[in-house]
Amino acid sequence: MPFRAGRSTGQVNFEMLHPRDKIEQVMARVYGGEMTTTSGGNVSVRALVVGQSVLDAFDRLEVLEATAKALLSASVLGPGQPMPAAAIDELCEAFGLKPAP
Repeated sequence: MPFRAGRSTGQVNFEMLHPRDKIEQVMARVYGGEMTTTSGGNVSVRALVVGQSVLDAFDRLEVLEATAKALLSASVLGPGQPMPAAAIDELCEAFGLKPAP
C-alpha cells in the first residue's frame, strides 16, 4: 500500500519516500500541528525560506507554493509516478542545474 498522508503505516524511512510523499507527510504535520492560518477561506502555511537575496528567497517561496498546490490538487487522481531519469537530466541541463547525487 502506498504511503498516504494521515494514514498510519508503521515505521517509514522518510529518506526512502518519493519527494511527493515527503511533501504530503510534511504538509500533514503542518496542518495537524496547527501551523496554518485561514483567511477568507484560504489556507496559509507558515514557511521559512532563505536565499542569496530577498528576491531569491521570494522566488523559492513562489516555487514552494506552486509545487504544494500542484501536489495537493493532483493527489485526488491517485499516486504519482516518478519522473524518468532522462527527463530530470534534460530539465537540469535546460536550467543549468546540477542533478541530485
